[in-house]
Amino acid sequence: MTVSRQSTGEALAAVRPATDALLRTIESQLIPRLLLAHRVGPTPPSLAAAVGRALDEADVAAFVHHVLTVDEEPARQFVDALLAEGAPVEAIYLDLLVPTARRLGDMWESDDCDFVDVAVGIGRVQRVVRGLSETFLAGAPAGPVGEVLLTSCPGETHTLGLSLVAEFFVRDGWAVHIVTPTDERDLLADVRQSSPDVLGISVACAFRVPALRRTIQRIRIASGNPALAVLVGGHLFQADPDLVGQVGADGTAVDAREAPRVAHALVAGRAAPASRPRAVGRSEASSHFAPSTDIAGERTPAE
Repeated sequence: MTVSRQSTGEALAAVRPATDALLRTIESQLIPRLLLAHRVGPTPPSLAAAVGRALDEADVAAFVHHVLTVDEEPARQFVDALLAEGAPVEAIYLDLLVPTARRLGDMWESDDCDFVDVAVGIGRVQRVVRGLSETFLAGAPAGPVGEVLLTSCPGETHTLGLSLVAEFFVRDGWAVHIVTPTDERDLLADVRQSSPDVLGISVACAFRVPALRRTIQRIRIASGNPALAVLVGGHLFQADPDLVGQVGADGTAVDAREAPRVAHALVAGRAAPASRPRAVGRSEASSHFAPSTDIAGERTPAE
């Protein structure tokens, strides 16, 4: 069988984003850890920083306290101290900010804090993300590998989770747009205008799930892109992965870090001769994405 140079080039281009991500992981995590494991004598500060400081529940509890205080400065100083101790920005995002937002949501549900407290706390977390963005995105590819539209479910106003997911997509080379539509009509207009390769929908409230299948059907029609890949995210889909197929989506992911990988797989699958790919779900590694982890409850305060 003869393989054309063009088809070979297309195949290499398709796997390059995943290869680049793997190389970044090897360079930033695996190699430093191997060096640390076999070191002799004191650990150089640069090596300790490369390996990274692990974040735990105590860090989350302390940060929650800081974002709920009157003064905003302690929260910023706390994050700066973690970075100085070697905590990677990615760990700050996933192991500190996401659990903090979830904790704030739980505190609201249990009436341990009010709407204003949660809104202020989430706003401070959002500003931390903006402050770390430049560092996190350093070295991101120059050209877009595709376009992704990230949206909250119509009527929901949370944006923190969307912002975090956007950071990982941008770092992976995607062109990203974030919208928070007030209703389905607004969302369909956004889809028509952007015509994305991938649509990511964050859902926080269970009562919105029954109508989501109809919304996704209309999104596919409005997009004008028969190969549109639809991802859904939120604690609801992590708790019940079968919901992914029930609402007519193509996949979900466990966290923001895995979202671009799932998107690449779905887009590549739709570019192949095969028909519509099966839903990507919890049973497969690297196939889960939860952008709405900011407020893990039925009520979602505006930020």
